[in-house]
Amino acid sequence: SHALLQPVLAQMFTNHTLGIFHNLRSREASMQAFDVFTVLLQDVPDIFEDVECHGINGAHRELFTETTTASLTRVSFRRHHQVLYRRRLRPTKPSLLPGARPHRGTYFLRSGHDLLCLVNHGNKRGKARVFTYSLIDDGLFFSETSCACLKDCNSKHIVHANGNMSVRCAGTLRTCHSFDRGFVLVFDNDSGTYKPRRTALELMDAVLARNFPDMETLGLDVTEVQPQETMTWSGPNELTDKSIYAGQWKWQPVRENCR
Repeated sequence: SHALLQPVLAQMFTNHTLGIFHNLRSREASMQAFDVFTVLLQDVPDIFEDVECHGINGAHRELFTETTTASLTRVSFRRHHQVLYRRRLRPTKPSLLPGARPHRGTYFLRSGHDLLCLVNHGNKRGKARVFTYSLIDDGLFFSETSCACLKDCNSKHIVHANGNMSVRCAGTLRTCHSFDRGFVLVFDNDSGTYKPRRTALELMDAVLARNFPDMETLGLDVTEVQPQETMTWSGPNELTDKSIYAGQWKWQPVRENCR
């Protein structure tokens, strides 16, 4: 059996105002809210031990110095995080059913299937999406991202990480579909801010396996070539001029029966 010994707590937060502004400045005519997610993954410190990804080693090291300007900037990122994630939630006990759009609230995830249902298998308005994530000891924080400037600003890794000096891992994730494996949560280490190495990616996979042993996962290293066999999987458009997100992974268009 793949049943979890202890359900994983997750929260979904919605911001309708941000959603409207995002969509006004993008190609999509939609009034849907901007959703962010927290998944309180268990055993993160035990699995990662002393492995951390420090911002001082990343592309924006000036944000992680001890100067007054850098400190104030990190405070602004923490406040940004609180705006997105610390909103008051109504107590709910919603069902996580395939095809049913989840609503803001608190969920108890009893399987990887529940996690995929929470994000609607990575689809929104008929399109496969890409999410940015940061994994810290407090949990996995993530949201949809895109090429649009405003949505990109609200999905920065340092915002998800609450302005932390370091993270356990960070990058992007998406749900893909394989003929032989079904739905696969594909994540990478594509974070210029924290520059996670392959070790962090492997430990991230171990955390997901510990929490959701029934879920198919794949970690991709941005410094390596994408495995050829995965290019037959369906997933979000990350390469063309109409891409959801300007990434580097190649997927086939999502088929209607995989949504």
